[in-house]
Amino acid sequence: RSPLHHRLRASFADSTTSHRAEADAAEAEQFAAYLRAQRTYVTLLERYNPGMNMDEEERVRLTARRVGMDLPKEFKNRLK
Repeated sequence: RSPLHHRLRASFADSTTSHRAEADAAEAEQFAAYLRAQRTYVTLLERYNPGMNMDEEERVRLTARRVGMDLPKEFKNRLK
């Protein structure tokens, strides 16, 4: 489990008064909104930056294909 999960559980376990419970509920809502926003951010980042997780060779190959070129296949073991 993540540190955030442990912190959330600890904050709810420590509250004893109704006022504190209301404050904890508001804080939990803020955490939930933050986590939803982070999930949306990651989704949008991956959607609009598709080459972000690619290595340089794959990115160059796809860029060449985008402009109508196919890169030649490289032979790694030509002598065999």
